[in-house]
Amino acid sequence: MQYRLPCHALSCLSLLAIAVIAGCSSTARMTTEAPTRAPAEVPSTDQAAGLDRVAVTGSRMQRAEMESSRQAAAARKAAAPASSPAPPPMAYEQAAGHAYLAAAPLLAHAEPANTENYQQRVDNPVQRTSEQPVSTFSVDVDTGSYSNVRRMLREGVRPPADSVRAEEFINYFSYQHPAPADRSSPFRVTTELAATPWNPQRQLLMIGIKGYDVPKATLPPANLVFLLDTSGSMDAPDKLPLLAALERLQAGGSTNGGDGIRLAYAMARQGFIKDGVNRVILATDGDFNVGTVSQQALETMVGDQRKSGIALTTLGFGQGNYNDALAERLADVGDGNHAYIDTPQEARKVLVEEMQSTLLTIARDVKIQVEFNPALVSEYRLIGYENRVLQREDFANDKVDAGDIGAGHEVTALYEITPAGSAGGRLPALRYGDATPAQPKNQGEVAHLRLRYKLPGADNSRLIEAPILAASSTARPSQAFRFASAVAAYADLLRGGRNIDQWGWSEVAAAARNARGADVFGLRDEFVALVEEARRLVSPDGQAPVATSD
Repeated sequence: MQYRLPCHALSCLSLLAIAVIAGCSSTARMTTEAPTRAPAEVPSTDQAAGLDRVAVTGSRMQRAEMESSRQAAAARKAAAPASSPAPPPMAYEQAAGHAYLAAAPLLAHAEPANTENYQQRVDNPVQRTSEQPVSTFSVDVDTGSYSNVRRMLREGVRPPADSVRAEEFINYFSYQHPAPADRSSPFRVTTELAATPWNPQRQLLMIGIKGYDVPKATLPPANLVFLLDTSGSMDAPDKLPLLAALERLQAGGSTNGGDGIRLAYAMARQGFIKDGVNRVILATDGDFNVGTVSQQALETMVGDQRKSGIALTTLGFGQGNYNDALAERLADVGDGNHAYIDTPQEARKVLVEEMQSTLLTIARDVKIQVEFNPALVSEYRLIGYENRVLQREDFANDKVDAGDIGAGHEVTALYEITPAGSAGGRLPALRYGDATPAQPKNQGEVAHLRLRYKLPGADNSRLIEAPILAASSTARPSQAFRFASAVAAYADLLRGGRNIDQWGWSEVAAAARNARGADVFGLRDEFVALVEEARRLVSPDGQAPVATSD
């Protein structure tokens, strides 16, 4: 398969699109060649085991022309007389969306401005159950916020509050929620209710969703288009070089993100596999500066393409100009997921260990709705999911898009609730409110959980319902519950610590340390270390927080 850009686009587009049509192989070695080179070698017998076909195609600026230009410039420089005038003492330089002055020796070199972009977010409010008994939101399996904040902490930078999305922190970790017994339902829903660790007058409700898993060898054929940003802003050790498997890629030029995405979807349509996996994987820092740069316009374009059955996954890279708001939203509207790659280990986690979850969607448009019983619950607050909250009427509307769940995926959500009559309430009493709500029919239920989902290819959703009983509350919460609570508190501290009462960094670290359990990949040990790094940055020795990166 070969796809070429129109000649007029070659001068401004520095995005490489690679179409990969793979079978059930979990890994494949890929090479790219210029259009005039011979096709890539056929994989060896070992490489091809379980592999139906790997086709690599691409389009990019001609290296021969670039090399010729460089050689010509070098020749002109060598031929110039020794008495050539020196360059002016000050020149204006612009690269990767950052403008600065290259000054004379007497002037200090100015650092490029930090233009990282995060969507503004406000914590979900405490809701009075008698006024708003129903909470509705879309599931989210993104994890990019956690690894991006980890990158900043390791660099000694205070993460901006808006870079912290609590649900992505919580869902970065596996809690070993029980899987469904068979495939009659794509996933199993479980709940756990126990006292809130930072305030025993309140309770935490943990909702866990686990999709059925499949062996990698049984994955359907996949048509993947990797759209790799090779613009000048990607020329940094923590960006394009992290994709070392594609060693011939070089960074340069501007980023026409809109045209690159259109090209990727066009290639995906060319290789579309019926009843297979069709997905565009965009690796970028999000610094789009040529062509369509409006986030709203890009979201509309991706949303339109979603209807063709091609999903979009975004992989974020880099610092200083990283556009987190764009990368996360494009994945949301593209029926995909968003991750941030800060290390080769994270790349392996996302692209190898969790790839079957990304590739095989087992349920689409998954929505959760919880109706709280005002006779037993006076207040509640959903932790995280601020940009996934839906209107109550959206729950039964199958035209409203929501999150998808892949094979083996886990989704975890936490509600903090205040039992009726508890001293842990946070909202002032209403002067004219009804202090004694009528007793409902099901008096032993704290809440009622509803979940809607569509099977892949289906237009109509299915409904799962389950009551959450007051009697299910436990005085001995599980290890998973305790660790998830610690992660939620950690995210809250990074956002200012307004919702966890008297808990601080020491309490969070102790809770996480005591709930580590089996830590095969060392991620929970790493989390405990990050808590200490965050404490030193946010509140060193009890003093005021240090300067933030925004």
